[in-house]
Amino acid sequence: MRELGLLFGNAAYAAATTLTAFFLGLAAGSWTWGRRAAGLRRPLRAYAWLELAVAASALLCFLIQPAYGAVYGPLSAAAGQSHGLFLLVKFGLALLALFPASFFMGGTYPVLSQHLVSRPSSLGRTGAALYATNTFGAALGAYIAGFHLPLMLGFRNSYFLALATTVVVGALAWWLGGRAHASAWGSDRTPASSRAVGSPHPVLLSERGVRWLGFLSGFVALGLEVLWTRMFAQVLQNSVYTFSIILVVFLVSLALGGSLAHRLARRAAAPASVLFALFLGSGLLVGLSPLLFSKLTGGLGYLGSGTGWAGYVVRVYAVAALVMGPPALVLGTVFPYLLKLSEPFGRSPGRSVGELAALNTVGGIVGSAVAGFVLLDAFGLWPSLRLMSLIYLIAGVLVGARTTRPLAHQAIAAGALLSLVSVLDPDRLPRVRVNVEEEEHLLEVLEGSGGTVAVVRRGDVVTMKLNNHYVLGDTGVRAWEEVQAHLPLLLHPKPRAVFVLGMGTGISAGAVLQHPVERVVVAEIVPEIIEAARRHFSPYVHGLFEDPRAAIVAEDGRNHLLATSERFDVILSDLFVPWKAGAGQLYSREHFIAARERLREGGIFAQWLPLYQMSQRQFGIVARTMLEAFPRLTLWRGDFLSERPIVALVGHRDDVPLDPGVLLARLTGRETAGGSDGLIGRMESAFPRNGGAVAPPLATFLLSYAGNLGRSSSLVIDHPLSTDDRPLIEYWAPVIQRREKATQVSWFVGPPLIDFLSELQRLVPPDQDPYLRLLDERERELVTAGLAYHRAIVLGRKGDRAAAERALDEFKRIVWRGDPNREPLHPELEELRQEIETLRREHEERLRHLLRLEERLEGTR
Repeated sequence: MRELGLLFGNAAYAAATTLTAFFLGLAAGSWTWGRRAAGLRRPLRAYAWLELAVAASALLCFLIQPAYGAVYGPLSAAAGQSHGLFLLVKFGLALLALFPASFFMGGTYPVLSQHLVSRPSSLGRTGAALYATNTFGAALGAYIAGFHLPLMLGFRNSYFLALATTVVVGALAWWLGGRAHASAWGSDRTPASSRAVGSPHPVLLSERGVRWLGFLSGFVALGLEVLWTRMFAQVLQNSVYTFSIILVVFLVSLALGGSLAHRLARRAAAPASVLFALFLGSGLLVGLSPLLFSKLTGGLGYLGSGTGWAGYVVRVYAVAALVMGPPALVLGTVFPYLLKLSEPFGRSPGRSVGELAALNTVGGIVGSAVAGFVLLDAFGLWPSLRLMSLIYLIAGVLVGARTTRPLAHQAIAAGALLSLVSVLDPDRLPRVRVNVEEEEHLLEVLEGSGGTVAVVRRGDVVTMKLNNHYVLGDTGVRAWEEVQAHLPLLLHPKPRAVFVLGMGTGISAGAVLQHPVERVVVAEIVPEIIEAARRHFSPYVHGLFEDPRAAIVAEDGRNHLLATSERFDVILSDLFVPWKAGAGQLYSREHFIAARERLREGGIFAQWLPLYQMSQRQFGIVARTMLEAFPRLTLWRGDFLSERPIVALVGHRDDVPLDPGVLLARLTGRETAGGSDGLIGRMESAFPRNGGAVAPPLATFLLSYAGNLGRSSSLVIDHPLSTDDRPLIEYWAPVIQRREKATQVSWFVGPPLIDFLSELQRLVPPDQDPYLRLLDERERELVTAGLAYHRAIVLGRKGDRAAAERALDEFKRIVWRGDPNREPLHPELEELRQEIETLRREHEERLRHLLRLEERLEGTR
């Protein structure tokens, strides 16, 4: 799944095609091998061959994946603009890769059941015990693969470990199969007299009815798994770990359900009545889960806030077990207990298990697809959960009609249905969390396969959020978001084609259109984000949704770069939450190399980093990894904030120095439609043309330059690489984020950042920096002034008055040449200078004013 996700992308539809291909193989294998099981003289030996075939076909899949990468681009080009056709291509490739291994895998359960079930009356309890044991193993595998193997071994070695384990299992089964007795099952059906043994209860459900219930069980179970995952996404950090936790809890609950089915199958109770109770209990517990979830999370509040990593993991496990555990346990009882109801039909164990498992798996395919791509889009989360509950309750009504006491059971079912539409009605629950204390007002909620997107207003500021707690941008920091487009584009002398990876509100992508570009391609993985931006942020994006130069694709940006043959002058990679699942793939060596290959001659790649969400070690890993693809790497400030700084790592495809003449022409030329907004307008208005030695806009721009990392790689060379095989950022970032919440580590901000930037300039001073070789001495001095300015703000924030004043004096010496009447570069700087002069007279006022200044500066973002 992960390997194909790297190739096909992590968009919901692409992931669904891979999952569907895998489950289709399981279903086909269950059906085919289940029908063949009765003719096997030594089923355990056949099981051994199946395990070895799984290993061989999985190894073949692994070996041909590089060939997939080679044909993926041409196939994408052949599909053209047809999204549906390209989705079909992805499905075909996934089917070729996954079907053989999953086909043999699907046969293991029915063939092993054929070996273990000695007589018809033991099918229910033995089949349920085998199901429970297998699912417990799945939960353990999901935990180890989700939490430990990727960092311990890497994905490639973890894959080989799984193959080796499969071979060992096959060899052991072969050895045991030689000692086992030949199967007593000689035909598909047993004699009628044998069917009656152990079946004292009347057969009230037909074989077709049991099969339909098997399909329904898979439909609801995997549909709910999709919906519950979406539900928990509203309150979790949504890292690879938290999704693993949800999966492990779900699998453990299903396994416990299999154990319960094993116990129930050994009892003498009427099977139809037991099944009625299971459907009724499942429906009610599913209907209760949204209410319990809302209660335990305080109305969709962020889970585990302020706790360290271990405490956070325990808290998530606990809440998931309380909310999902009881309903999933009862849901997990239904499918294996249906084997008990299959006993009277006289099928061989392998065929009974195989056909029922196949239909259950097909139901799971349909259920997950319907839940993820139909119900969420059409109804939203809470109504979809209630619909799933309703399906099970209706099934309970139908089963209750076939019991020995139909009227009593139907009356009970009617009461359960009444409870679902009254007491258990989730419609009164909040769809998203709105911060009333901050006077937020909800404008719109969009729910779909990609996530829950909310647009809220606070005063005049419009904000977009994904899954409650991920702020994608707002109009209050519009100028700062536009800087993220302006700065990299101004570094290129003539940008014509631009690729933007990640759209969010669209403000940064829209700012690209203020430059003389001919084509802009914007990739956003969540379709609901695109629609929300179109509806609520159109006034702020410079015609992004109408301009014929712009093309917006609802696709994984990394995947789009792999698939397209188009080349670009500039590639902009947005700010990403480092610990969010999938974001780590955007910091890998393979991604940076793929981006470099999509650049034209003289092209640049800009990766923005939120240092207020990264440790120094994480920054070092990203920088070290990017150096593998871009040996010519420069670092730029996106702002001068102390506590919430952002920076851009800019990779240069070629050894092209910064040309001040071209840059000044870009800054002041009429071809750049900067107007009075964004970075360009601020440069032209903040530094009046007063005959200074350096043109004002150029001076302001050079203050943002932090240094040449390509020539000072010793600062990061000792850090490990983040690769697709060992995605360190994706697996370390969630742990570090929780440790920062518990004050165990610190983000890369404040004095540590200033120390790093100082060392960067010490190793490669501006007058020795080859990237600045076309600048004159006065212009290069401004780089030093930028560091002094940044240091003054940081030290002022920390309360070091003397050091802040020395830094400000250095800045004034370079920029103003000691002339106190010369205008400052930024209005913020003039305010800071006046504050420091006031603080000399009033020490007690100093801290309060500096704090207020910092808050004001940060608020502009």
